[in-house]
Amino acid sequence: MFKSMNVNELYPIWLLACEKSEPFILVDVRTPEEYQQGHVPGAKLVTPDTMMEQINTFPDQGEVFLICRSGMRSAQAAIYLAKEHGCSNLTNIDGGTMAWMEAGYPIEKSSEGNDASDYGMRTIFDGDIAAAETAITEALKAVGFGILTRIDVAETLKKKIDVERTPYVILGACNPKLANHALNLEPELGLMLPCNVIVYQNEDGQTVVSIIDPAAMVGMINNSELECLVKEARPLLNQALQSI
Repeated sequence: MFKSMNVNELYPIWLLACEKSEPFILVDVRTPEEYQQGHVPGAKLVTPDTMMEQINTFPDQGEVFLICRSGMRSAQAAIYLAKEHGCSNLTNIDGGTMAWMEAGYPIEKSSEGNDASDYGMRTIFDGDIAAAETAITEALKAVGFGILTRIDVAETLKKKIDVERTPYVILGACNPKLANHALNLEPELGLMLPCNVIVYQNEDGQTVVSIIDPAAMVGMINNSELECLVKEARPLLNQALQSI
């Protein structure tokens, strides 16, 4: 009735379509609220209530990929479309948006209700600042990013203006190949490099590790060619973050 694939199989198809601006139909069948919280870039929201209205917009040829939160609702939608409307070009994404996010692939969020925290990717580390710094440094190295700079903010502020604050470290991470490509496309991008990583203690005493989202870095630059770099860098940074 319909085919299935996992997110690791979908990603290269999605990436190739993005890079070559080729037709790519990915239908997200979740609620508008879920969609706004995070969806695969380019996915089209089609709720059950609007399915009948939008089915005529699906192409007769080429694959139509269906996705939801975990793969259950999208499978039900595929069964419905195949049985009731004779659609034979359907592929359900097993694991859904949750698996896509867990793999570190790019996610878009609605601009509505976003706050400043949306420019970073973060995790809570089970350990102290020193252990977190070591862990993220090694994790970044494993995906091709070295640490170029290190600023101990708490120590510096204590020395300069005699201010006490909780531990806070800023690391400057760089992937040489990606940085070179980015500067060839946009020389002024150096103003935003290297990619900042922060390790700090929050108000609850937890150790937080946060990495700048490449999409936020280039979001203010009017250069669509940088999107391919975002799609390459973001999964690597997120992979490092999720591995610690």
